[in-house]
Amino acid sequence: MPELPEVECSRKTLEDHCLNSKVVRVEAIEQGGGPRDGQFDDKVIDKDLAKDGFESALMGASFGKFGRKGKILWCEMNDSEKSLVMHFGMTGQLSIKDVELIQYRNSKSKREAGEWPPKFTKFVLEFENGTVLAFTDPRRMGRINIVSQITDDPMICTLAPDPLFEIPAAEYWLEKLGKISAPIKSVLLDQRRIVCGVGNWVADEVLYQAGVHPLAACHTLSRSQVEEIRSKLINIVKVACECNSDSSKYPKNWIFHYRWEKKNGSSAKDFEGNDIVYESVGGRTSAVVKSKMKLGERVKDEKKKLNAESESKTQIENGMTKSQKKAKKVATVERKEQSKK
Repeated sequence: MPELPEVECSRKTLEDHCLNSKVVRVEAIEQGGGPRDGQFDDKVIDKDLAKDGFESALMGASFGKFGRKGKILWCEMNDSEKSLVMHFGMTGQLSIKDVELIQYRNSKSKREAGEWPPKFTKFVLEFENGTVLAFTDPRRMGRINIVSQITDDPMICTLAPDPLFEIPAAEYWLEKLGKISAPIKSVLLDQRRIVCGVGNWVADEVLYQAGVHPLAACHTLSRSQVEEIRSKLINIVKVACECNSDSSKYPKNWIFHYRWEKKNGSSAKDFEGNDIVYESVGGRTSAVVKSKMKLGERVKDEKKKLNAESESKTQIENGMTKSQKKAKKVATVERKEQSKK
């Protein structure tokens, strides 16, 4: 499934190959040998556009900027306020003819060298500079549209902050999560709650590295756990994007490399040799290392805080008692001296 790093890779690819080059050919029919070949896919491409409307809107256009927020990518036209918006869904992917690009793990639309167009192609754009671009989507859960104002598009304006470009401060996380009883993984996957762009593998990687169990209720997380989750998320998306979403370049101690190895019910192991078990959280399979990933520790931290406060209070009270005793003793001596006089 394309998540923030994969979509950011697609954005960079468009910048490298399509920036300011005019579209000279548009084909909005399925190609590549799939069961819907020759049809316009009005489930993936907005049905109100229809085939002719989609093709005429893009023919002759050029794109001066490629933007992204979370898992959504858009292409801003130079001579118009309109933008081509792409939500990649579960299996949406961009391919460029004669250019080798990173492909998703277990992708059904992987293509062999020289094979064109890829299977499950939904539309093809050819540019004046010779670039030929295809969008594929085997499971048909992606959404393609052309909008007039990108800032008003409901797919984008309702998203939470993007963790690569606008990560919220730790206090924001603490305030928000402190009011939520749902499991932390479910909240990370919700594109409108804390951050956007996080999918299943990123959420699992963040929680694994932060040492937090995916079922931990958000309001039970301690400050240190919340800060660790935020810190790990920042680092993981940064590193993955710097690797251009090439998972072979990810650090070898990431659980990403081992979470897929579940075979015949046997347990996979992480880089350190710990068992990986699989649990369902929010309807998604989660890779969990129970020896490292703990539930919320807010109560434990609060007890420590209360104990520390109690100890401090006792020390103060003891200190006051000693002072009072000393004052009493001084006063007694002074009274005796006065009585002698």
